[in-house]
Amino acid sequence: MMQKILLLALIAFAGGAFAAQPAPATKTPAAKPAAPPKEIEREVPYGELGAYLNKRVIVRSNLGTVRSGTLTHYTQFQIDIALDGNGAQLTFTREAIKSVSVPVAPEETQSTDSAKKS
Repeated sequence: MMQKILLLALIAFAGGAFAAQPAPATKTPAAKPAAPPKEIEREVPYGELGAYLNKRVIVRSNLGTVRSGTLTHYTQFQIDIALDGNGAQLTFTREAIKSVSVPVAPEETQSTDSAKKS
């Protein structure tokens, strides 16, 4: 008889412990933060890069890499940039460069668009 009472008490206690647990919360997917607007770029011919010394450039290599930083050195054969973020210096030979672009301010884009419409 004592065993039945202990067994019933144990079952009641265990059942009460599970019943007292809150229901698991359903996870709602977190809203993704809005992506920053894509930077507008204008490609610059290699021969004109001298005008962009100490300005930010985006270099696309023939290997498919993209690096951005401040143009610190320019010759007919190579350029050096100080990378954004850590300032490490990278040298690109002219043959290794697919294209070089410069960031364009949104105001410049709007003014060139309105000039085209006129």
